[in-house]
Amino acid sequence: MAAWHAMDPAGLALGSDGLSESSHANAAAREYLRAGPARSLEGLLTRYCSAVRAPTRSLRTLRRWAVTYDWAGRAAAWDDIQRQVAEASEEERHRQSLQSGLALAAERVDNLKLLYADLFSYYQQVMAAWREDLQPGSLEPARPAVPRFNTGIFIQLRGLLDDLASETGGRVAPTLPGISPTAPEETAPDYSLLSREEMHALVELLQKATPGQAEEAGQLLPQHQPSLPGFDA
Repeated sequence: MAAWHAMDPAGLALGSDGLSESSHANAAAREYLRAGPARSLEGLLTRYCSAVRAPTRSLRTLRRWAVTYDWAGRAAAWDDIQRQVAEASEEERHRQSLQSGLALAAERVDNLKLLYADLFSYYQQVMAAWREDLQPGSLEPARPAVPRFNTGIFIQLRGLLDDLASETGGRVAPTLPGISPTAPEETAPDYSLLSREEMHALVELLQKATPGQAEEAGQLLPQHQPSLPGFDA
């Protein structure tokens, strides 16, 4: 039975005949192992037949070396070592990826804050809280425009504040033993009934609110407002 080091299957082996592996046989063994799971003696011979220099160009010699020096067992050990090396490399890459960039909570919070600042700056520059829509049934741009409140931008602002609160621990839902916490279904608030003054008050609250206070902005405004002339509900 051939003998070889389990941690270095490509090293010199002691053959089943009790003789040490020759340099030519070991060179062939190394190339055979490095060929990977798809390796074969025939494939190795094809390479050697087209090479300028080769350990051998005889399939019979390759087969004798493979049996005498246990190429099959060494190949299995080689493949197992390569698999372990690849897995360790992947684990290290995964570990490093979790220690940088958006994998870090602080990095996500910083990006959310920048996004919120950009969105709020857009509101301030173009007064995006109010948009101009055509009157119902109007198809021509020249018709008089009707100002309508743009709820979309405030939904985005509130969503960003919610994300910030989640990242900083401001949205910890209470849990009961044996009961999995479920998030209540949320519906988008309807701001179309608010006056301009009330909307400016809401904007100021959102601007000054911390993540844990985000929901208070909506609660501080009146719950019921009468319809205003010229505004769609």
